[in-house]
Amino acid sequence: MTGELETLEKQGKYFKYIALVEAILTARARIYDRTENHWRLWRQLAVTANVFGLKLIDEKRFSQAMQMLKNATRITEMETSGGGEGDGNDAAPTTLSSAHRNELRAFIHDSFAYYYFRRSKSAAALQYGQKALRIHVRLKAWEHVAKCHLHIGAILAKLRRHDEAIRAMGKWLVALVFVVKCLCFCLF
Repeated sequence: MTGELETLEKQGKYFKYIALVEAILTARARIYDRTENHWRLWRQLAVTANVFGLKLIDEKRFSQAMQMLKNATRITEMETSGGGEGDGNDAAPTTLSSAHRNELRAFIHDSFAYYYFRRSKSAAALQYGQKALRIHVRLKAWEHVAKCHLHIGAILAKLRRHDEAIRAMGKWLVALVFVVKCLCFCLF
């Protein structure tokens, strides 16, 4: 199975890759209880779909990139039927825990921001960048908050909103210093 997935990825058959893994995980969810491994596998599938979306953006295959990012969103929000427990809702168990779902939403929003930035649709890019930023702040994921400020600064510069871009870059530097201090504190 791993060899087949590697081949699909190398051939750029990202949609087939995602569909195959999703079918396997869906079948597995009907049989087995939801354990930490269950959440990890679905989370990895959503992350993989997001990464494939980014690859497609870099390859300028924008229509396919948009579809793949929508797939990543769908997987993140998906509910399954079958055995086990999901987020306390037995009628419609979820594929992801709520903590993982929120984290992935932020990453996917950031990917949509990149998509729109590359398509020169800066207003849409800014909206998605700000959505990603708000989620990362709520999750206290400071290294990702720093990254979002950097991305928002680049978008604002493209919009010729230079004063705001400079402020965003300043926030990026502050967040970056905070992250570095936290890392240094943890090391000693």
